[in-house]
Amino acid sequence: MKKALGAVVLLGAVMVLAAVAVGDADQLVGGMIVQTGPVACDGQTHEILWSQPGPVNLKRTHTWVGATYKGVADIWVHATSGATLVSLMQWDHYQDPSNPTYYDVDFGLNSIRVGPEGIKVVWGCVPFTASPVTTVDVIFAVWWSGTAVPGSMIKNLDTRKR
Repeated sequence: MKKALGAVVLLGAVMVLAAVAVGDADQLVGGMIVQTGPVACDGQTHEILWSQPGPVNLKRTHTWVGATYKGVADIWVHATSGATLVSLMQWDHYQDPSNPTYYDVDFGLNSIRVGPEGIKVVWGCVPFTASPVTTVDVIFAVWWSGTAVPGSMIKNLDTRKR
């Protein structure tokens, strides 16, 4: 799993650099906005804001959620751009093994125009067992076209320390 995830990160970085080098506004570019790593399922809501210096056309999103084996929890991830819902995933993890825990949104020939408001990704988890402690991992990735720069701007909107 770690090798596959590393390949996705590397591929996303290469795609961003290729688009910048070529300067093609129609080039499809991808990258991960959120990769939490294992975090305690604590009932708190977490937020991250992703933005680019210029507008982009969002073409596709991918959300993946993992949970501790034998963990019991409700997990949610949703993303918005301004008032527009970009992606929504809710997962009730009550038994193992479970169904695949990813959700892809492909806008096909259409796209969502993302301006200076960026994309806000909100996620959280409510545990239903105290022991063992349930941990979750959230990944949210996007693919867009438009002039992009390496290293998108990400701002952690969490008000508490992790």
